[in-house]
Amino acid sequence: MKRGWDVSLLCRALADPVRRAALDRLAQKPHCVRELAREFPQSRAAISQHLKVLLDAGLVSVQPQGGRRLYCADPKGLAWLQSYIANMSERAGAGSAPPAWAARMSDAA
Repeated sequence: MKRGWDVSLLCRALADPVRRAALDRLAQKPHCVRELAREFPQSRAAISQHLKVLLDAGLVSVQPQGGRRLYCADPKGLAWLQSYIANMSERAGAGSAPPAWAARMSDAA
């Protein structure tokens, strides 16, 4: 993400279960839109829109390779998000026990 990190964009990107699943697959290995779309019931156009949201949020990067564009999870975006949540958790006084919202988030995944 070139203009700086935007928490609202990151949260919006992660709010959709299809985008979270796509990001999980992209964290395992790069995919082009066509390859990724085969793994979902949504159309290729819908998956492409989901990738754009993830790209705009800085969670995904894209590299041209021949005639295709390979998408992969962007470690910098994920590290920034992890740091943001860790700092928020620290400010909230979370000690060794995870905060209550962490259990709800893992249930939602």
